[in-house]
Amino acid sequence: MRIIARRTLREFWGQRSHRDAEQPLRAWFAEVRRAVWWTPADIKVAHRNASFVGSDRVVFNVGGNKYRLVVAVKYSAQLVFIRFVGTHEKYDDIDAGEVQVMDIKPIHSEKQHGAALKEIERLWAAKPGTAQHDRLEVLATLVEDYEEKHLPIYPPDPVAAIRFRMEQLDLDR
Repeated sequence: MRIIARRTLREFWGQRSHRDAEQPLRAWFAEVRRAVWWTPADIKVAHRNASFVGSDRVVFNVGGNKYRLVVAVKYSAQLVFIRFVGTHEKYDDIDAGEVQVMDIKPIHSEKQHGAALKEIERLWAAKPGTAQHDRLEVLATLVEDYEEKHLPIYPPDPVAAIRFRMEQLDLDR
């Protein structure tokens, strides 16, 4: 399986209070990386205590059942997306079926472009380090790419550029 969002694991075990999670999470990572899962039954063969939440979420008990790891699995792409790792207490505060996977796609039409701009406006005040801010950054990258291809703005003629710069500096001819 291909595993993404590794930073989630590293940041978790990098915390002083969760250093004991590093080796069990590394073991989980190494095992899953070698796995081939086409169905939930494939997961159950190797991870009998895994729980399934919703259509694509799997919850693993890690570190002697001290920690919970929630992933989204896209069987057809052989992809595991790490969505959450935490203590049982923190896990109880989330809805494992709702831990968001970014459902962002490339922008191919004016309608999609407009929808992306509305979503960016909605996310504008998102705080750095949050899932909303991450979503804002990804959407902005996609919008910028679409606009470069479909709405290019070419450089001005040199005289117009000089006049603009002089105007900005409050200079006369």
